Amino acid sequence: MNKFLTILFLIPFLCLGQSPNNKGIVYYGQIESSYFGSKNGKERLATLVFNKKESSYTCQKDSLDALITNFSNRQGERTILTSGGLPATSNGSQVFTSLVKDSVWSSFLKNGLQYVAEKKYPFKWELKNETKTIGKYTCYKAITYFRGRNYTAWYAPDIPLPYGPWKLQGLPGLILEAYDNTEEIYYYFKSIEYPTANKTGVSFIKSENGKPIKWLDMKGYLQFCEEYLQKMYEKMLIADKESPNSGYSEKATIDQTFKEIAL
Repeated sequence: MNKFLTILFLIPFLCLGQSPNNKGIVYYGQIESSYFGSKNGKERLATLVFNKKESSYTCQKDSLDALITNFSNRQGERTILTSGGLPATSNGSQVFTSLVKDSVWSSFLKNGLQYVAEKKYPFKWELKNETKTIGKYTCYKAITYFRGRNYTAWYAPDIPLPYGPWKLQGLPGLILEAYDNTEEIYYYFKSIEYPTANKTGVSFIKSENGKPIKWLDMKGYLQFCEEYLQKMYEKMLIADKESPNSGYSEKATIDQTFKEIAL
């Protein structure tokens, strides 16, 4: 089995340079279910635009949310997604990954857009000899630990590029589905254009207001999380004083509110 997994891991990368067009677009559904402990949150539409050198994952974007109520996949199945009035911006939350650089750049929406620049995470994937069909692709299972959560991913060796939704990457094929062990974080396949003639390119993260971006490192990210939660807690305490019958407010924790909860 180990020999099989080693061959499975290496062959797609050997074939990478042989494909004349490695540009594609994946549409994912994304669910983040803080507090629930299962897949019970609102659904959103996300995209991964990629080529053989780089990728850009985007969600919480106005134009994507506008597609949510009338999105169809290639198999003709009409899919209804409801954003439920969740916040979005013109650029959305993004993750930019380059195969030739050692950093990953991302943005996330909390009290406005926040920006993080960090070294690539050294994913240690455990490849499993277990398959399932997603769309028209035979996908293989892999598991890993990342930033406080245990993840399962299903990747397609027929698309020999190591990208995936959000910051999940490094497998010998494109990740079409991924989730943590509680399913509070869930990314699932809707449709794909690969190869694609779509002129949409991989774009680096831009500021919403055109001002210079202040990049946080991961330590700064966790500090922001703590300060954000403290401010929210103080606001709840003020609200409790104004409405004594509203009940006692407890301070939320990072693992209840954010995807990345540890260095």
